[in-house]
Order: sequence, then structure tokens, then C-alpha cells
Amino acid sequence: RTVPADAMVWTLRSWVEAGGPIGMVGFGAAYVVLALLFVPGAALTMVAGAVLGVGWGIVVVAIATSVADAAAFLLGRYVARGAALRLMDRYPRFRIVDRTISRGGWRIVALIRLNPTIPYSASNYLYGLTGIPFFPYWITTWAFTLPGTIAYVYLGYAGSEAFVKTTRTT
Repeated sequence: RTVPADAMVWTLRSWVEAGGPIGMVGFGAAYVVLALLFVPGAALTMVAGAVLGVGWGIVVVAIATSVADAAAFLLGRYVARGAALRLMDRYPRFRIVDRTISRGGWRIVALIRLNPTIPYSASNYLYGLTGIPFFPYWITTWAFTLPGTIAYVYLGYAGSEAFVKTTRTT
């Protein structure tokens, strides 16, 4: 037996509304964990729009994605960077990628953020494996992710409203 999407959205919306600010923080925390586990950010962001609406959806997603981006980068940098350096010694092509991203800095991050075909979560970990400094990565990621955040939150909101209007009229 499957649960209709509108029922899931209403259940989640009720849970978040009942919790007030703590419900929003809980939603944001769940977003962070799911993003770190490679759940597609576009889907999570549309759910945020459906559940939180446009204004709060943008605020919560902007904060949650910034936290998830930072966490993935730092995990890559401090947990896996040593292994990446050893791979670079064995496979010089990895060093070329590292050097290119490190030298290109925020410009490379900006260009990759504008490309929707590159898995977002994976790229966060990848940047941590490179020599790019944290703050240029993080600020650029936030700035170049925000337009997509706004678009996907609005899509989620509009879709949920269409669902509501369709189910009310039938």
C-alpha cells in the first residue's frame, strides 16, 4: 500500500507547524543529514517549498544547505584528504584536477554550481579533497546555490498548492 504524496506533505507540514520554530529547525536538521547521505537536493528543496512555503522554505534551505555544504567539505578535507594525497602520488592526473580546482578557486566552484548535471552532494566532498580554501568555496557555493534554491522552493510550493486545489475540487 502506498501513501499519496499529498498526504505525506500534509503530515510533514502538520508536524513542522505543530513544532513551530523547533519544527523548522528539525526539518532543517533532517535536510542536512539527508543531503550528506546523497539524497538529491532538488527533491529536498521542493519538499521544503511544499511544507514550509516560499519565504520560510528559502530561509531554512539556505541555512541547511550551507551547513551541509560546510560539513561535506570539512569531512572531505579532514577525513579523506590524506587518502586523496596518496592517490595523487600514485595517479598524477588526480594532482592535475586538484591543482586546477585549487588555482581556479571560487571561479571553478561557481561554474560547477551552475551546472545541474554534476551531483551536488558529491561535489561538496570533492572540494574538500582539493586544496581550495574553505571560505572562498563556502561563500561561492552559497551565492551560486541561492538562485536554484529559490526556484526549487517555489516549484515545490506551487506543486503543493496545485495538489491542494485539485484535491479540493474533486
